[in-house]
Amino acid sequence: YRTNGTCQSPRIPGIGWSYFGADPEEGYRQAKQLTIELEAALACFDVKVTSLIQSSLEVVPRNLHKGLLIKPLLEKVMNRRGGRLPGFLMVCGDDPSDDKMVETVYEVLGAASPSAGLNACRTFSTCVGKRNCPAQYYVNDVEDVKSLLTSLAEAATTAIPCPPATASSSSTAPATPGYVSPAAGRARGVSEATLVDVVGLHL
Repeated sequence: YRTNGTCQSPRIPGIGWSYFGADPEEGYRQAKQLTIELEAALACFDVKVTSLIQSSLEVVPRNLHKGLLIKPLLEKVMNRRGGRLPGFLMVCGDDPSDDKMVETVYEVLGAASPSAGLNACRTFSTCVGKRNCPAQYYVNDVEDVKSLLTSLAEAATTAIPCPPATASSSSTAPATPGYVSPAAGRARGVSEATLVDVVGLHL
């Protein structure tokens, strides 16, 4: 039995089934039934059935998430800088699969030693779209992301001095992100030197 308007597609970490083009009620009903059947059939495997993107199901490895990528990447950057954190760090994502990446960033920052330069690390975690997530800020859409990055680049070109940052004793960010306008990068001020070691991810 095939639901009209649906399709399956291979993904990098697994396989996905989309019902975006189906009748909303029928697609949702079939998705619930498929979830039950897949969980029963795959119970002995180390995978999970999840809905990371609207109107879709994915079968992915249970313990695979983007946080596993960002941690060694940050460690590599710190090793190149003699154990110090980068001067500027931005993590941006648009779906729940990015939450682990954001959480891992704050775990790394929370575990950093005083000599790692936490006070000098300007960190921005941004969610695309407004929803409950670990990010500090949110923007409305991808166009806002582009405008924000443009503003940061312009601020770097003008070499505006960075105000001193305050170290946080918590390794987690606020649960409800605050809106950051596309021009916020210019207003906050990011010097050209701090952008030399930028780690910007939008996966």
